Amino acid sequence: MRSLFLVFMMLSSVCLGQNNIPEQNNSGSKNSVSPGAAEEMFDTLVPEMRMQEVQEAVPSSKRSKNVSRSESPVLQDKFESNSAISVNSAAQSFSVVRTSAAQNRIQRSPSPEYQRQMDQAVNQLEQMAPESFEYHFFSYQAGNYNIDLIDHLNKAELLKPGNSDVQIQKAAYHFIQGEQLKALNYLDKLVASKRIGQDVLDYGKDLLLSTAENGVLITHGMDDTFGALYHQLKNGVRNDATVLSLDLMQSDQYRDRLKNKGYRLPEREVIDVTYLSLFCQLNASKDLSVSLTFPKEYLVTMSEKLFVTGLVFLYSSDPNHNNFDRNDRLWNDILEKKAAGDVYTDKGRQLSSNYLPMLLLLSEVYGELNESTKKKDIDKEIDRISVQCNKYEQVRQIKSAY
Repeated sequence: MRSLFLVFMMLSSVCLGQNNIPEQNNSGSKNSVSPGAAEEMFDTLVPEMRMQEVQEAVPSSKRSKNVSRSESPVLQDKFESNSAISVNSAAQSFSVVRTSAAQNRIQRSPSPEYQRQMDQAVNQLEQMAPESFEYHFFSYQAGNYNIDLIDHLNKAELLKPGNSDVQIQKAAYHFIQGEQLKALNYLDKLVASKRIGQDVLDYGKDLLLSTAENGVLITHGMDDTFGALYHQLKNGVRNDATVLSLDLMQSDQYRDRLKNKGYRLPEREVIDVTYLSLFCQLNASKDLSVSLTFPKEYLVTMSEKLFVTGLVFLYSSDPNHNNFDRNDRLWNDILEKKAAGDVYTDKGRQLSSNYLPMLLLLSEVYGELNESTKKKDIDKEIDRISVQCNKYEQVRQIKSAY
């Protein structure tokens, strides 16, 4: 059996380190497992900056009182233009840093340098436009889900009540607070505006259905978190399961709620690869399922305990854990598979690739059991999905190894 690390390296060299389909980990029996990593799909949650909005954000108190428009309209126009440019520059600086921090593949918490830059941009906005949407919204975002800063988010919502970025943060806020009906209210708005698309909803339902009975689903970003939560809160799907967001664990208040519910938490402030590994070790008795949407960097260190089960990795200390029977039932009887069908958006194609690890495992074991019809049907699905998500050659190499 080749080591998982070597499989990861092989896949990374094929796909430039991001679009990874895990290889089967042969054990020579139907207990074969296939730990690995699938697409990272974190959707950066920063508002689009428009010059018109930024200009409206500059209050009259920040304009020059020494030169009136009637005295020198050219100078006044130039001053207002420069002020708007300064506010826009600070807002764009925050967005760039926030996006970079969000795309970090090894931690959810911003680095100290990223945090310093975000705080600096917020301070600049406070000096230039303290009543603006940008100042209040970015002040809350810079707190990394610190709900003590909720007044800033509420003020941003008053300024732009229909802003979907605000609605995302309000949904997360109420989820942290345990206010599920209020969180659902904002999720409904995000679905209605299509900020949460049908591809995410379809995938989220199958993600929830993949979770162990009475188990815990650990999610990575907002798409997998909200996609699963929406079906649970709106439609009562898998109310026995608990959805935990690693991203929201940046919040002290969220971590306190988890402690009160009996979870053991690592003695670390930074939410990163090590934090997830320790969290799983400390709570291994709770039937943990880790979303396949996690970047591979989170999974390598605990690969020997991860077993592909539908759209999750089941965390188990049993090296002989049988995940084949569960995958067989999931694919043939339980999952709706709408997100595995023909999809036409980039995000949908990315999400559909996460069905491949389960299907590759089924194909391998069907072959071992000489169930040729089932293997033929599964191989057709593998080919269709791998072409759809541009992973055909990658998957072909994996299949040739068994």
